[in-house]
Amino acid sequence: MLWTSTRLLERLGGKRRRGSGRCEVSLQTAKGEVGIDSIIDWLENSNACPSAPETVKPKLIDFDTPLELSPNDEWIRIPITLTTKTPLIVAQKTIGNIVETLDYVPGSHLVPLVSKRLPHAPWIHQAIADGLIILTNATPAKAGQKSLPVPFALFGEKLDGGLEKGRKVYNRLVEAETEEMGQLKGERRGYIIPLTDHLPDYITLNTSLYTHNTIDDDVQRPTEEVGGVYSYQAIPPKTQLQAELRMPQAMASALNQEDPSWIAHLGTSYSFGRSKKDDYGQVSVSWGKQETITPPDHITSDQAPSTLTVWLLSDLLMRDERLRPSTDIPVLIRQLEAALGSCLTLREAKGLMSSGTRTHRHESWQSRWGLPRPSLVGLGAGSCFVFEVKGNLPVDPEKLHQLEITGIGERRAEGFGQMCFNHPLLTQPTSLLTRDPEGDSKQSKKGQLLNQQARQEYARIIEKAAWRRVIQRRVLELVKTPAGRQECLGISDSSPSMSQLGSLRSVINRLEALETPATVGGVLNWLTHLEHVPNRKEKWPDGCRTQIRNLVSNANHIWNMLQLQEAEITLTEGGSQALRSELWAEAVKTLVDGCIRARRRDTELSPEPETVGV
Repeated sequence: MLWTSTRLLERLGGKRRRGSGRCEVSLQTAKGEVGIDSIIDWLENSNACPSAPETVKPKLIDFDTPLELSPNDEWIRIPITLTTKTPLIVAQKTIGNIVETLDYVPGSHLVPLVSKRLPHAPWIHQAIADGLIILTNATPAKAGQKSLPVPFALFGEKLDGGLEKGRKVYNRLVEAETEEMGQLKGERRGYIIPLTDHLPDYITLNTSLYTHNTIDDDVQRPTEEVGGVYSYQAIPPKTQLQAELRMPQAMASALNQEDPSWIAHLGTSYSFGRSKKDDYGQVSVSWGKQETITPPDHITSDQAPSTLTVWLLSDLLMRDERLRPSTDIPVLIRQLEAALGSCLTLREAKGLMSSGTRTHRHESWQSRWGLPRPSLVGLGAGSCFVFEVKGNLPVDPEKLHQLEITGIGERRAEGFGQMCFNHPLLTQPTSLLTRDPEGDSKQSKKGQLLNQQARQEYARIIEKAAWRRVIQRRVLELVKTPAGRQECLGISDSSPSMSQLGSLRSVINRLEALETPATVGGVLNWLTHLEHVPNRKEKWPDGCRTQIRNLVSNANHIWNMLQLQEAEITLTEGGSQALRSELWAEAVKTLVDGCIRARRRDTELSPEPETVGV
């Protein structure tokens, strides 16, 4: 079957529909080429089916007693760093013929890293279903720090403020709008890394666009009927994203006891997203060290908070009492009350925002079924709320810490429902905060270095193009006359022959650079061998061989002949010497090729001698 399938292969590689890549495949063995007759003979003589290979059963982790977890167990986290090797498409929606991507990787794409690669423990899949193994969303990272979605409670002045400019940012949860403020605009996109006493670092992920065509099988070219062209918006290569793997300490201890190197089984490479078979979505994965999750300072206060500020770090999926997907705030209040054991109401304060929310809808595809999955609609990451704690039941900081780890709502194992309570960024005014000057100075220095390097590289490109153009122009000026060709290479209109000049050109074309003596030695060896063959030696004038030897052995000889105005075509410091070394071989090839072409052109244009009949 494999052999007969190769008979159907007619073309390989790109541009196959334009006639390129035509080929024929044959199978070779030690006895010679495999033909159809030998295949038929083998089938006729093979009556018994070969035995099936033995299946290797995976090793199961077996516990003498079931794994018992208490609600107050400590949790650990393992940082996950993703670095894209090829463009990554996390499809969000399709507009026309453009497939748009998310600017982060949802935790649902990371769950197979654990469910398929961890040692096959009986409780792994059940732990994922129960939300005891959590994979958070992978968001853009900066200096090894995971970023957080921009809270929708932050507003910046429309003309001269905002997180991107690093000034005039207002926290509308605690700051009322005044006449002194300019027109405000909400921060709607991007990510931040909170800092103490400064505005947070602002991060945006710039996506790339890749265009492809759709081929109609009948005409073998793109047509309007099949869509013509389509474009993929994708996260570009070399982008770093960071997520977390969370699990109870007892679960991690059980895995460590059975196999201390279980993290190594998780692998260092993976591919996900759209068009994986077309070289999209290849990612390298780096796993950090286990560390215990400790409560942050803003929820370990001895005094129970009277208000509760909630900041959603990922989309939140909830259902109401009729089990319908809901984005209503009362549904969120009921879920928080059930988890915290306290009575909460949405704060009412004049001039202040009590909530800043957006909804988000997820569309996905069931690959095995070939059908779309149900849409997931929930409160979007970055939504903010301020609740007042009512009654005599204060909020327990331990429960807040537990909720920050596990989240609330549905599909928490996939990173949904992550939240933060009473974060300092949302409990204090931000109008007086400015961007970190040290970060600005580091960024500006880095930007200056990058700009200088980019300018240097760009100037070198311009220099190289100018040098090449001037070299070609000077060569044409030198070789346009027989006297010029005689001065450059010592060749005349009659000797050496064109076949000998063709051999010289093929040897000269092997030159790569001045710093490779092996290639220069090849030309010199060719000249030496030529001088030892009398029949060939007499075809070359003595001065010609000497000039060729001097041309390839003396680095400055070619530049002395060309007499370039180097100061006029050089921009960078030290560029003249660098380009002399880099373009030496190219200049020698151009000169030799120019002499040979000019010699042949003059020979073809010269009138043939007239013959007088008798």
